[in-house]
Amino acid sequence: ILDEAYYSKKWIYPNTENGFLVHVTISNNYYKGLETICEALYRIININIGVNVTLQIAGIKKSDSIYKIVKKMMGNKFPDSNIVTLGHLNSEQLVDNLCKAHLFVMPSHIENNSNSLCEAMKIGMPCIASNVGGIGSLIINNFDGILFQNGDSISLAGAIKELLLNKEKLISISQNAIKSSDEKHDKEKIINNLLAIYNSIVNDVSNNKNNK
Repeated sequence: ILDEAYYSKKWIYPNTENGFLVHVTISNNYYKGLETICEALYRIININIGVNVTLQIAGIKKSDSIYKIVKKMMGNKFPDSNIVTLGHLNSEQLVDNLCKAHLFVMPSHIENNSNSLCEAMKIGMPCIASNVGGIGSLIINNFDGILFQNGDSISLAGAIKELLLNKEKLISISQNAIKSSDEKHDKEKIINNLLAIYNSIVNDVSNNKNNK
């Protein structure tokens, strides 16, 4: 069950008058893949797809160590002027900023069941995620999201470019993500399943005691 904020609002394709906005939610850790998305952004900028692309990052500031490390590592290839950091946000603030973006990217090198990805899919954001850990169980590739090989900034740049320039596919993935997420994060279903598990355990313990 997700925070209530993700049940009350849905993503609608934003205006593109000022270009495209790509959203990432990460923490101040290297394994979250900040360098992968920054390398992909650099490639997109230099491909020159004819529109401006800005990376919006929630969870960190430009003063955080991971930002400084990646900036130093990439040198003059670091797309600093195309990056906006939002710092730490509460659920309502995060949802509002997600809905302003055209695309959500999860570039992590290590993940189990990503909360940020689940949240983005629940409000219907088109999502691209690295195929690590349990992420393959959250996304059906090219149906309700896009998967890319971990650390492959070239493939990520290509996937971002393809989706941003294909409004119909973006909206199709969004609609499919809502259907998938509504099933996975249905409150009543989750509660009933959990109660069924508890009842099964209680019955097993009771039966074992009676059989002794």
